[in-house]
Amino acid sequence: MNKKVWFSVGIFLLVVVSMHLGAKGAYTQVMIKRALEFDNSAVEEPDYTLYKKAIGLSAEKKYDDALAAITEGLEKYPDNSLFWNTKGNIFFRMSKFDDALAAYDKSLVLAPDYALAWYNKGVIYNQLGKDDDALSAFDEALKQDRTFWRANLAKGMVYEKQEKYDRALEEYNIAAGYGQFNFLLKRKTIVLEKLNKLDDAVAVCEKIIEQDQFDYETITQLGYLLRRKISFDAAQARFEEALKIRPDYYPALHGMGITLFCKHNYEDALLYLERAIALFPDNGYTWIYLGRVHVGRGAYENALESFKKARMIGLEKLADACTALALVYLGKTDEAVSLSDSTVADDPDDAQVWYVRAQVLSVLQRDGVSSALKRAMALDDTLGEVSLTDPVFTQGKEETIPAEADAFPGLSDFTDVLSE
Repeated sequence: MNKKVWFSVGIFLLVVVSMHLGAKGAYTQVMIKRALEFDNSAVEEPDYTLYKKAIGLSAEKKYDDALAAITEGLEKYPDNSLFWNTKGNIFFRMSKFDDALAAYDKSLVLAPDYALAWYNKGVIYNQLGKDDDALSAFDEALKQDRTFWRANLAKGMVYEKQEKYDRALEEYNIAAGYGQFNFLLKRKTIVLEKLNKLDDAVAVCEKIIEQDQFDYETITQLGYLLRRKISFDAAQARFEEALKIRPDYYPALHGMGITLFCKHNYEDALLYLERAIALFPDNGYTWIYLGRVHVGRGAYENALESFKKARMIGLEKLADACTALALVYLGKTDEAVSLSDSTVADDPDDAQVWYVRAQVLSVLQRDGVSSALKRAMALDDTLGEVSLTDPVFTQGKEETIPAEADAFPGLSDFTDVLSE
């Protein structure tokens, strides 16, 4: 039996074994097609040395060298769809998106059923903000290989970006059917929180932590969830746990600070928030909470400075609303009321602004507290439980819990998610 026949038989047997083991998708389909359509032309098995070299160089971020290697490989094997896909990936990492798309298109001309190339096209479209094109590409990848769970994950991330959280969760659940991957579970947690399914989100976080007890990011995220559930002691314990693993982790310092603030432990809250700001001074919400801590301490001028910082960073309306509250305590009633009136007029759909408005009116013992608080709760139903522990409403004296102003910082989207 000559070399050509042996090669044809080998391809066929490889396909049979792959199908027996459950392998599916573009590779199997391509092998079947080549086995069935095999003719007596000369066969040359590709040399993957340059391909592997390109992959290694790309991993080391030596993109020019990687591009040179894969280009040399394509000079030898211009009809190799795998090589073209890899060339597209290298262009993507060089931020040459048009060149990347052209490379993926070439790969798909050679192998229209190549799910990986369809998926990678979707990643590019997502990067370019072309959500519809991205979703179409991911759908095409799933059409070629319905088990390609990464396309479901990617679709979920697009829907998440569009704030279509129910559809995002649906895609994440499909992907989860192929394995409980930590990154996937973390995305599920974020979406469940957005859907206000806090108990489900907590359960997923706990599952992740069971798999990795040193995952300080998820431990911190669990702290944020517990704080939203008004479980302040449990939240504090989680933030402490995360900070033992990584003492300089900004989200844990931020979360600890606002949790201590919610417990009216203003002096310790001040320490943690100042540490957080020293690491990352550009988060306006940290400045907002620092200002609220100063109000709780009676340091109203310091509070105004903190709110001014938040305003400069971009939280104009929330900063103005909080400034009005500080002005009330400074006895500047007319200025406070005028500023509070303007904030709700300019941003009538911000739950946080309405919540602080209710606090201002409560401290001044004026009418409208109930209606302002109801408006805040209509926009964010978690604020009802928050208000139950707020001395501004229960005692009319102390400054305490603001409206929910921060979520756990999200994971970076589409971080090195291309498929080779």
